[in-house]
Amino acid sequence: MKISKIFAGMSAAAIIAAAVAMPASAEAPVDNEFYNATGEWTYTFKLSDYADKIGPSGDNDGILLAENTSEDGSPSTWTCGFNFQVGHMKNAKVSMTVHSDAGNIYKGADADAGSDDTCWTVQTSWNADAPADKEKSTVKYTENEAKGAAELNGWDSGPTKFNGNWAQFMLTNDDVSSVTVTVTVVADADTTWEYHAYDEAKSDDENSYVVFTMFGNGASTPEKIPNADINKQIEGEGTTSSGDGSTTSSGSSSGSSSGSSSNSASSSSKGGSKGGSNGGSTSKGSASTSSAKDAGASDNTANAESGAAAGVGLAIAALAGAAIVVSRKK
Repeated sequence: MKISKIFAGMSAAAIIAAAVAMPASAEAPVDNEFYNATGEWTYTFKLSDYADKIGPSGDNDGILLAENTSEDGSPSTWTCGFNFQVGHMKNAKVSMTVHSDAGNIYKGADADAGSDDTCWTVQTSWNADAPADKEKSTVKYTENEAKGAAELNGWDSGPTKFNGNWAQFMLTNDDVSSVTVTVTVVADADTTWEYHAYDEAKSDDENSYVVFTMFGNGASTPEKIPNADINKQIEGEGTTSSGDGSTTSSGSSSGSSSGSSSNSASSSSKGGSKGGSNGGSTSKGSASTSSAKDAGASDNTANAESGAAAGVGLAIAALAGAAIVVSRKK
């Protein structure tokens, strides 16, 4: 029976009592507050597409490729490194692997070159609050320890938004033309997103959520998803933003999303329940290190309400990170 018919013939006091007794609707999400939403997104970056952004000077290029020489005359290695940053979320899980068709991935002083490896960090995250930042760990392929050192295999971005770090891998020569880097970002039950309602006065791009940004400076590549991909989970059943300024009625959220790609990166996604500091280290046979520059991370405060990408895309003056000097056996 309709509510209007129930009220008919009731006294004013009874109407007030009935209204008070009605269950209240769930609270609407608040802009800039954080709410759980899940998903999984995979992005693939061919370094050959960034050839003019790769060089020995991180200040000018965006992707570092630096030779590591050894005092004992053993063969050089090359470190390739770059910045990465998660988007409008806390506690995102990042995995990053590298593949080379040329089979020139460095696998350690005692190992033959390979085709695949997992990228790693050599330092604390920009916000210095990722779980890996809490203790010292051995830097991959070295004997040195550093806070924040970890393989990028489900790396947790921690309890603050837009956190990032320096990622790297190593080569046995300077050929990066056959190298592909694959990044998977997972938002699981512990991941929360900085909510912003769809704003009809803004473009779809301005309303979008940033999942991940790869590289820095001129090579910066932000990856975005439509506003509705996240909001349909946060807003739940009922009326939700459609992404084009209109509204649609939706059932329970599915957690699915469509990935986006920009510049030369390709991406895919599926639904699911799911700046830097000083670096540098040495390994066997090496006595030299190289230090990194400090670089601050943007928290996108000015764009938090709209979720605009401006300010998210690694707004830093210089690349962070350090080339690990590792000697190979002669």
